[in-house]
Amino acid sequence: MINLPTTCAIPFAGLAAALALGAGPAAAGLIVDTGDPTYVNGGYTLLGPNAIPGFPSQSIAARFTLSETDTITGVEGWVARYGGGDSTYHITLYKDGPGPNHWVPGSQIHTVALSDGGPGSGYIGTDGLNWLLGAGAYWIAFEVRPTDTLFGFMPYFVPDPLREAIGPPGGYYPAPGAPGSAFRIYSTDAREVPEPGVWALMLLGFGGVGAALRARHRSALA
Repeated sequence: MINLPTTCAIPFAGLAAALALGAGPAAAGLIVDTGDPTYVNGGYTLLGPNAIPGFPSQSIAARFTLSETDTITGVEGWVARYGGGDSTYHITLYKDGPGPNHWVPGSQIHTVALSDGGPGSGYIGTDGLNWLLGAGAYWIAFEVRPTDTLFGFMPYFVPDPLREAIGPPGGYYPAPGAPGSAFRIYSTDAREVPEPGVWALMLLGFGGVGAALRARHRSALA
């Protein structure tokens, strides 16, 4: 059994600190980002069945894919909201739809009821999710259900649009073709790359351990 000298204490301490900084619990990562909308004066409407007499309700769903098992922890969408007080809505996750082209969402997997905090424009959503998913295609939807009060729209024209479907929940149909709305999806399984300082500390720790072992080996041969 090799007893390392006390000179190893500092390198080991540096190594432990580096590992603690660089390899702790999985950090939240952005796995879907369409980019911000470049035109904010119009888009697909988001409203419930009673918002405008005679006007059908409309929600918006976007298709995304996962290459491996992942845990979705947050979803955001850029929404312009009107009216007074808090507006309620749902974020819903669907399986991919049937058929060879997968133009619309399939069956529901998860949904969460939310409040947007009042009128305004910008990203709304949640980071309180824990949706474990396997590899494959899914649809994420911002929905205004019959008991919800959100009234607004999701602007067109983002840099990296997703395939979208619009219509009431359970009655989605393919969007007519305008470049898509802004979505962000977060996951805990996406790992952060260590900061440059962390890399330096890790290299220092490994180098110190190696030097101490070489010195110990030389003293044993003397």
